[in-house]
This record gives sequence, C-alpha cells and structure tokens, in this order.
Amino acid sequence: MSHILPYSYSSLTSFETCPKKHYEERIAKSVVREEFQQATDGITAHKMAEDYINESKPFEHKYKVQIIKVVDELKAVGAPIFPEAKLCVT
Repeated sequence: MSHILPYSYSSLTSFETCPKKHYEERIAKSVVREEFQQATDGITAHKMAEDYINESKPFEHKYKVQIIKVVDELKAVGAPIFPEAKLCVT
C-alpha cells in the first residue's frame, strides 16, 4: 500500500511549475531545497497567527499589529476563522 503525501498549495504550485524539480526536492530529497529568508519569515508569521487564533497565545513579530488587527476584526463580526483546514483536491 502506498503512502499518500499531504500537499499544500505551494507543493501543488511547485509541481505545476516543474514536476522534475518538485520530485527531486520534495519526494526524492536528492536536491537541497533553497529557502529564502522571506519565505522563512512568512512561515514564522503564519505559525504565530495560528497559535494566536487557536490559543490566544501572545507573540512578538514585526507584523504583530497587523496580524492581531485582522484576526480581531474577523472575530468581532463573527466570521469563522480556521488557521488550518483540510481540503480535497481531485
């Protein structure tokens, strides 16, 4: 039985851009994936926002004010907020 890998939007985009590169970097791991500082910062900001949404966990980040403002505005109008949601792609 084969294992189904979880895919994110960025993984699917990577595959669409260049299937060979996607395979080598993310599946075979024969090539080290280049990480840019901006991407790393974005991942960190998203994780902090997720923790703030799920646990009201305080955090420090250069975009803290903007993140909290958006989350609190959505909460104030009763909008459902899902930091992570499972989706199906066929």
